[in-house]
Amino acid sequence: MENQSTTGELVLARMRELADSRTAWHRGLWQPGTLVLLDEVIEAVLATWDGSLTSDEAMKDIINTTMTQVLRDPGVGDQTVREALHELLRQLRPSGNAKSKPTPDLQQLLDRTVALAARSRTGYVLRWIEHVESVGIAPEQVELASRLLVAHLLDEGFHRNHVHGWLVAQGRKVELAAVLRRGREMLVQSRRTFTFCVGVVRAPLEVREALKEHWLDSDTYTKRFRAANNPKRRPVPRAGAGAIEWSAEARDPHAAMYELLEWQQKLVARVQLGYGQGDKIEFEADVIDATANKIRTPLEDRRSIRVPAIQRSRLFVGGADSGQRLDGAIGLLASHSGEIRGASIASVWAAAEGLLGRPGGKGTDVADRLSDIITCSFPRAEVGDLARAWADHGSGELFDALQGLPSADQARLMAEHLANAGDPGFESAADRAAAARYIQLAADPVGVLERVRNYYNSVCRRLYYHRNFIMHAAKFDSVTLGVSVRTAPVLVAAALDRVVNAEQGKNPVSPLALAARAQNELSLVGTTGARPLHLLLD
Repeated sequence: MENQSTTGELVLARMRELADSRTAWHRGLWQPGTLVLLDEVIEAVLATWDGSLTSDEAMKDIINTTMTQVLRDPGVGDQTVREALHELLRQLRPSGNAKSKPTPDLQQLLDRTVALAARSRTGYVLRWIEHVESVGIAPEQVELASRLLVAHLLDEGFHRNHVHGWLVAQGRKVELAAVLRRGREMLVQSRRTFTFCVGVVRAPLEVREALKEHWLDSDTYTKRFRAANNPKRRPVPRAGAGAIEWSAEARDPHAAMYELLEWQQKLVARVQLGYGQGDKIEFEADVIDATANKIRTPLEDRRSIRVPAIQRSRLFVGGADSGQRLDGAIGLLASHSGEIRGASIASVWAAAEGLLGRPGGKGTDVADRLSDIITCSFPRAEVGDLARAWADHGSGELFDALQGLPSADQARLMAEHLANAGDPGFESAADRAAAARYIQLAADPVGVLERVRNYYNSVCRRLYYHRNFIMHAAKFDSVTLGVSVRTAPVLVAAALDRVVNAEQGKNPVSPLALAARAQNELSLVGTTGARPLHLLLD
């Protein structure tokens, strides 16, 4: 068995990184956990049968993704259970051109899938603990284990900031199995009720009357604010219209604050449309967590998305030089708000389709072009981060060679070193894990990039299917809607960054031309005509 203290350390480092909202897109979490994927299969099958999804394509894609992940996830069950579930999914998957219909045989297959998925849900983390203690985690399984475990915690309702803080609190010397046992204890605890006092700067009288059962006067709110624990020394708000006392059941305080932000956004939207003005109601940024008697700032939990090429190209004004399509995509992506999930999905997809769609083309084609661009950007982002880290904190000849070089040359040197000499000696476990990923990529570029593209393609196609659910079936409660809100905007922003960079270069390249280039370069990987991995789009 491999040195499990080393691989366990890498798994925990990656779990901390995956849960951290500050993590760059190429090191982030892209997929849901296996149990939620199984729920998504069931939802897609039923939606196809009742006509909410008008073609079999979504059902096929979701089943294909789930079949792959089921076989690789020891938390689902032993090999026989995973193979049985895989076979049920294979038989459910539509074949040929005829649309899938709820025949008695297929309904029985779905019932069996539902039952076996429920069986897998019980004891999921316990099976992972048994796997770690009996079989162990091989070096090539570090990435998979980290992703599946963090995804499971998020799918169970924990907020990523809570998961990150919890993992950090475990310390650096603890064994992976011990952390998983504590995680299992956390998972079996019931949801708790959290109550917040939310200061209201201004609100129409009719709104205050509608909320009178939850309304607090301004003096009461100010007194409670002064009495609460205020570790960040947030200023006491000025006297406003009053405050609202609001409660929610959630796994943790961060998850409860997310629910609070969602409720606030819905209220603001109704007031804005009801009065025709957007400034009729305004909330204080800080809230009192009455459950813990602590001042919190919910907006700090928001994950911002960024397109660095806008800053690099000084593309702040826009207009004719930047192109209407690009301006439109930037505006749509900037309007993304994770709290109003349906609007977020619609705006993020519209940004992608506005850049990469063709008249009369299919939405899945847009998703495929998007994932091609992101996949081609992945190696450069990975090796570029490692080059910067070694240039800042490394040593030796590679450290000296990296100093003062342009980023492209730094990436080249680091890529060559990793492929030929391996990890130069990164101290950070997260960087060691990233170095191991790039070494695997260099050794098997076709296989690794195909796997990476499948992850990204799943995110992009899921975004498209959710847009269809919302726009054509008025379905705002899909089981993986939250997963799309968590993953898709960051990846669309990464693709938009490459689009801006290509359009603003010395030899401008349109978004569709960039996507065509990406498809070509991916098809040539592993051949004598392939470009270096860190230069696929340069």
